[in-house]
Amino acid sequence: MKIKLILILIAGLTLAACKTLVPVMDINNQVVVNQTSADNVKKAILAGAASRGWLPKVVKPGHINASIDVRGKHRAVVDIFYTNENYSIKYNETYGLKYDASTGKIHPNYNNWMVHLKNSINAHLYKM
Repeated sequence: MKIKLILILIAGLTLAACKTLVPVMDINNQVVVNQTSADNVKKAILAGAASRGWLPKVVKPGHINASIDVRGKHRAVVDIFYTNENYSIKYNETYGLKYDASTGKIHPNYNNWMVHLKNSINAHLYKM
């Protein structure tokens, strides 16, 4: 009986932890390791974002807007600012990810998407 109670408590805590909101992650001044042009950084961002399912659009030189729609339930939009030396990924808006503007917190999946997006961009930058 004790084991069942412990398993139920663990399952409940696990489910509660999954719903915990976390601070929004912005990627700030991620260094471009290989010296290259701003145009090459732009190409790496576009390719890296697209390879992860994001829809990137050039807003103006040095600024790309990218969005992702997951199963029609969740949507995230970010702004990516870049130079030939670094890039930053900033929160723009989301839908279905429980964003709380008063606390700056969001569903943890958003931060996972940011890490994957950054890693994908970096992988494309390393190829240049």
